[in-house]
Amino acid sequence: MNAAPFSDKKPSNGISATFHNNYDLFVNQALPAGQIAGIVTLLASIGWEGTKAKGLTHIYAQSGRPKDELCWTLLASQVNPRSLTIQFGTKWVDGVEVPNIFSIPNDTEAYNSGYSAAGSYSNKSVVTDEFSDGSQVIPPNAYYQVAKKFYEGFLARLGNPAPINHNIFGSYMGYQNSITPGKFNIYLGGYGSQPLHPYFVDGLKSQANARRVLNTQNQTYGSDFQFFQHGLHEKINLMTNCYVGLNEPDESMFAYAAVNEMQRKYLAGIKKTIAYMSPWSEAVTLATDLPWKGPGWNLKYTEEDERDYFRIKAHHITPIWAISFISVVSQIIAHGWVMWDSERFETSKTPENLTENDFLTSKGRFDWVSPEGNPRPTLPAEDSAIKYPFRPLVGVDVAIDNLTITQIINQFTSAGYHPQHLAYTCVSKKDAESAAVTKTVPAYKGSDGTAHLITKDKLNYGQNTILHLADKKDGFCIGASYGERYYIYYFNPYRSPLQHGVLGEYLSVTLPNGRVVEMGSRNGRTSHFIYA
Repeated sequence: MNAAPFSDKKPSNGISATFHNNYDLFVNQALPAGQIAGIVTLLASIGWEGTKAKGLTHIYAQSGRPKDELCWTLLASQVNPRSLTIQFGTKWVDGVEVPNIFSIPNDTEAYNSGYSAAGSYSNKSVVTDEFSDGSQVIPPNAYYQVAKKFYEGFLARLGNPAPINHNIFGSYMGYQNSITPGKFNIYLGGYGSQPLHPYFVDGLKSQANARRVLNTQNQTYGSDFQFFQHGLHEKINLMTNCYVGLNEPDESMFAYAAVNEMQRKYLAGIKKTIAYMSPWSEAVTLATDLPWKGPGWNLKYTEEDERDYFRIKAHHITPIWAISFISVVSQIIAHGWVMWDSERFETSKTPENLTENDFLTSKGRFDWVSPEGNPRPTLPAEDSAIKYPFRPLVGVDVAIDNLTITQIINQFTSAGYHPQHLAYTCVSKKDAESAAVTKTVPAYKGSDGTAHLITKDKLNYGQNTILHLADKKDGFCIGASYGERYYIYYFNPYRSPLQHGVLGEYLSVTLPNGRVVEMGSRNGRTSHFIYA
């Protein structure tokens, strides 16, 4: 029977399918100390102070904001001078294969570069790097040695804080920040999803195992991830990439693999991780999200003729379901999330603030469409301070709106009631014609004898419920209870949001105190949160 009548968190009224943000319509709130929620573009109408009032803590900006509130990704161009060279692979020059030679700094040059760069930041700034991407790259075979010395200098200028006391999160390159392969894949090239492979199961049993990296050529795992080999875990933290690997034929394993990766980082001894998300996303195994694929986004521009619009071809947006799930679990398991983007400006809700975009125009991806042949409007200059966004930002709104869920969960955690995996019974139908199927989904216990979720606050080694859920393609169900109060968060990435009502999952969830809550019908790929 139900423990008590419950409240059912629904998306805020501001969540809508617009290009622009609507988070100004959300309630004001504040995150617990030390938690992170960062964005790039902010609404000009309420500014940064009004944006912070919605629960945000950091803004992507190189200057003009307090250091404690800055996010930034350091570029390889900041690592100079460079007096050494190193070969990484080969390249073809005039039909001849020759060594590919890169300039790199020596230890002193790397240290001094880090010391210089740190002058723009504080230990509360959220800092990442892309030293192995873009121009003047540090090649992968030199990255860790250079990064180690760079961050030694960086931290020295900040007073040498321990990792738990700063927000430096290392490389944003997936192969430099992911201990585990994406989507539980065990084969080279991103194939063969096996959540219960010994590599994943063993990796949750001890700190030593959690540090192991999988050799996807022979499926062995005898070596530590290079981040640990070079001792960087003793100096900095490490982000978790949560936007690469979507927009593919089967992206369903993405959600639980991200949970496993975040949990494994804490079990491995990394003090902090954050989910690094974006309003747009990239595929890995297929070029399904190339900006020039598909018809593009149609942006209505004028009221005079509603048939006139701009067609903008940009990256596909990150699937909203993925942002919804990751934005919740990263605040529960980890130290929060940052919403990264290459577009960095204050935004407007008015389409007339759409500006020119020389890059998109030069690529033929910024077109004016008018069936009646009306002339293309003259747009404001590209350097305008306030702009209308070039692609939908609703994913950012979803992440901000979900901060209200983590506010409630934090009330329980602060009172000593840590989130646990919850056992539940599910009754569902594949389609209208098929018979209903009843399934009982257990919650597995870890080394502390409970089903406590592995989080930054609870290193429950051996707790592998997430792997079983991924293997069986069952929904993620966590919660806590004390007295008459409780909450339940449920999400199933393997079912469609269109499977609702009689086609939804009818859930009976058992709370830690033994009470059973009937949640009714729940659809897929949707954050369901109830509380009493």
